[in-house]
Amino acid sequence: MDSLEAYRRKAEDVIRDGSHFIWKNKERRSVAVCSIRPKGDLASIGMVYTREEYRRMHYAENLVYQVSKMAKNAGYMPMLYTDADYAASNACYEKIGYVLRGKLCTIG
Repeated sequence: MDSLEAYRRKAEDVIRDGSHFIWKNKERRSVAVCSIRPKGDLASIGMVYTREEYRRMHYAENLVYQVSKMAKNAGYMPMLYTDADYAASNACYEKIGYVLRGKLCTIG
């Protein structure tokens, strides 16, 4: 297990490299987060998370939409990595324009 200092350094690296975005509500509380990793002509969007008490308020949907739009405007094809079996989140992603293209298989 990493020390508190190691976690702090990792957080500072993430902030510096600009790969994570945070959505704040009108009370300025951090309520949702996602990451983006551009490579070649693709921008992988993932690690979408909303704090439990703020779910079903469209925060992650708005965040993913804005980050996807930013990636597209920068010339990337946004690719969203999500749990294909999580119907609630996938419905909001489809609402902003994402289309399910397949499922990832893993060895269990």
